[in-house]
Amino acid sequence: MLLEMKRLKWLWLLIVLIAAFLLVVPDYPPTLRMLALNLSYELVHPMAPAPRKLQLPLGGEDEISFGWVGHSTWIIEFQGFRFITDPIFSNRAFIPRRLVAPSIHPHEITTLDGILLTHAHYDHLDVDSLRALPFRTPLLLPSGDLPAVKELPQPKVPLQGSQSYRIGDIVIKVFPTRHQGKSNPDKTTNETLVYLLQKNNRTIVFFSDSAYAPAVVDEIRQNCPGGVDAAFIPIAAYKPELFHQDHGTPEEMLQMALVLEAKKIFPMHYETFILSLEPVDEPLKRLMRAAEAKGVSDRIVPVPIGGVYHLSTR
Repeated sequence: MLLEMKRLKWLWLLIVLIAAFLLVVPDYPPTLRMLALNLSYELVHPMAPAPRKLQLPLGGEDEISFGWVGHSTWIIEFQGFRFITDPIFSNRAFIPRRLVAPSIHPHEITTLDGILLTHAHYDHLDVDSLRALPFRTPLLLPSGDLPAVKELPQPKVPLQGSQSYRIGDIVIKVFPTRHQGKSNPDKTTNETLVYLLQKNNRTIVFFSDSAYAPAVVDEIRQNCPGGVDAAFIPIAAYKPELFHQDHGTPEEMLQMALVLEAKKIFPMHYETFILSLEPVDEPLKRLMRAAEAKGVSDRIVPVPIGGVYHLSTR
């Protein structure tokens, strides 16, 4: 408890110093502007509770169900198998504080078949959150990020390029995408992975963070010629242009999902942390306008934090 209080004291001191710097230097980099937005928000707004609470199991053994924990953390139940993606339950992603609390606590997740990590940024690879999850669960991650998780108890499955891995009768394929994923120069690499999960002719694509990457979509498309049942796409962190180099706009990410012929499209990576300079509520509004313009609004599934969606079995 004392150690935690000391950590919070130093963190707040760092935030105050950053704020003081921003007051005297008007022309500061975008990352510092983002931190200033976080500070100003945090001083006025307490962290909101999740609109809904997840309870496991999400659905039946033969169903495909998705539950949003928040940010890029989803619980995916795929016909008898349960996965979690980029789990972060901590109140902070290094410095930015959550806007909304997670919709489930890690101690409530007692069984998992796989933990899917896409890259090493603090809002995606959170060591404290991973340590709280079942310790026998395989931890799938970019091979270059192994040093960052070497102290964790879970068995490690390093992946790169276009490798495949099997858990039961689910085939998991990964594809590197356009996103600089390094968080610590000594412990991680820049590789960021897209996950493709396939079973019984059903297909799920999980993008996490990605810039607009038509070549990656083409490669994934070759592995699922019949299209995909569900595509998870990040839709925020695209302003300013410096950030856009690593994060697609809502319109660009929608286009990638449409090229994949995704039957259902699940937006994420918004309304949980302030990680860029666009207004918090802008990404989803832009996505819905773009979908309406293309006549595909019925494919977009904006699940609330704590919400559950059951994919049709037909």
